[in-house]
Amino acid sequence: MKKIIVIGTMHNIFPKHKDELKSIIEEIDPDQVLVEIEKKDLNSDEIKSYPKEIVFAYNWAIKNKKKVDAFDVDMNLWKKGVTQKDEDRIEKEWFQKYGKHNWKFFNKKTSENRLTIWTIDEIIDQNKMGVRQKNMLENIKRISIKEGKVLILTGAYHLDFFAKHLKQATFPYR
Repeated sequence: MKKIIVIGTMHNIFPKHKDELKSIIEEIDPDQVLVEIEKKDLNSDEIKSYPKEIVFAYNWAIKNKKKVDAFDVDMNLWKKGVTQKDEDRIEKEWFQKYGKHNWKFFNKKTSENRLTIWTIDEIIDQNKMGVRQKNMLENIKRISIKEGKVLILTGAYHLDFFAKHLKQATFPYR
């Protein structure tokens, strides 16, 4: 029997919550870890550009001899006319306003935390995001093991989509 567990993160939550995430992963003791990284970047220097908690989970899986794979898709998600300066501004404003919360807060399905996550909608093209998420889901279905526990570690932004489309999955922090 396959059991899928999905945990959402707020990217780059480390080093503050490193031990907590390690304990959670070890408690779940997955047979496979799927991370929000592009497959082509797994064994390259590009992996350093990914969120620290996602890279941590990838390295944890390797160290603990677990099957590990990547499911992300390379896409430009910005709305037309958005610049790096716009993204930097939104990110800075977001961290000033919501950075006090820990990653578990963003796993909950409440109106307050949904608003904090969707702040980035100012720069993200939702049609492009929809295509990305569908492709991520197809990758997950294609690469996940048939039997055992599968841990999916992804940005909290994607939790609603995965909850809707991975009906058999559990979301322990929702």
